[in-house]
Amino acid sequence: MNKSVLIVSYYFPPMGFSGALRGYYLATFLAGRGYDVTVITTEGVKYIAFDDSLKAPDGIRIIKLKTYDPQRYFSGKGKGQFGILRKINAQIFPFDNKILLFPSLKRAIERIVKERGVDTIVSTSPPPSLHLSCMRIAKKYGINWIVDLRDALTDNQLKKSNGIVSFVEHREEKKIISAASKITVTTENILVKLKEKYPNLRDKIVLVRNGFSKIDFKKAKKIKMQKEKINIAYISRISHLTDIESILKALRENDDFVLHFAGVDATGTLNDLIERYEVDGNVIRYGYLPHEDALSLMKSADILLITLAAVEGMEDVTTAKLYEYFGAGKPILLIAPEGTEAEKLIKRERAGECVRNGATDLIADAIRRLYGKKGCVNPQRYTWEHSFELFLDYTDNKDNYRKKKREAENN
Repeated sequence: MNKSVLIVSYYFPPMGFSGALRGYYLATFLAGRGYDVTVITTEGVKYIAFDDSLKAPDGIRIIKLKTYDPQRYFSGKGKGQFGILRKINAQIFPFDNKILLFPSLKRAIERIVKERGVDTIVSTSPPPSLHLSCMRIAKKYGINWIVDLRDALTDNQLKKSNGIVSFVEHREEKKIISAASKITVTTENILVKLKEKYPNLRDKIVLVRNGFSKIDFKKAKKIKMQKEKINIAYISRISHLTDIESILKALRENDDFVLHFAGVDATGTLNDLIERYEVDGNVIRYGYLPHEDALSLMKSADILLITLAAVEGMEDVTTAKLYEYFGAGKPILLIAPEGTEAEKLIKRERAGECVRNGATDLIADAIRRLYGKKGCVNPQRYTWEHSFELFLDYTDNKDNYRKKKREAENN
């Protein structure tokens, strides 16, 4: 009988962006390795982007819970609305406002455990509050439990909680780290910080990066670009954590640069900035693209752009899009403050150049140097398959899988 895995992922397709993709590709990977996979996710979420093109493989059971996220009761997009709500949430809710889902999520997990049996639970965050429900059930039934952290649980400079909320968060973090069978994190900075914070538990904390899908890249077709221009693609969101203004300033001074923006402007400021810098003819806006179309744009551009705002706490940020950029094989331009993990990886892989925020002339110089060059020379280490191999070591099915793998290689 195949081993069973329950993945708890608040964000899951058809919701878009990288938070949904990690759970999606993990479920796909484990199902392809013979696991019996069930996913608990949400529906009715107030969210900025959806992608109906991503379909889970046959055989994966998906259970959707109604969410009590206060954001679902807000109308409209951007213009600071969610920024205000985010600040209020940090002062009221331990971890996040998704903690309101705790009772129904706990009941749903327990029902699956009783009805179907579960060998391993994987809970992936953000939002971190979902780990609380998983912890209760894993401890009650003695189930192997993997805590997957895409962001830090606490000590996150990007989230400022008040004293009482911060105390509760640190207390619950200690419980989570102690109770988990394994903690997987997506960045080296978070790995080091957690190991230093919990030295007696350091052996259970491991790095499992985000990745890209070779299969999806093979399906994606190149699209026509303006040959007389240098085509720069930015495939992400514009938010309080990004710096789109720096690249727009460079466009103003260099008419042969064209920015292809595929994503969502969560700030509602992009159109005003384009008008201010008079670069409307140098910016092509696609909106949020289906994943395959986004990969096609990556494969077709001359240069791929990542921007990170010059704000406190960015050193822990890698941005999951970086790994798909590696997979596209195109040079990467990073505009960010010094010391980010994204910069370390780009330099390690010799995949592009890193320039500081606001350095317009240096940004333009870097673009001209990168034009015509190749990107990451060894992207294979950043595939989802390579990253998720580690999950086989943290479940009970690894010996059987290794045996089958050896048999396949010998045939």
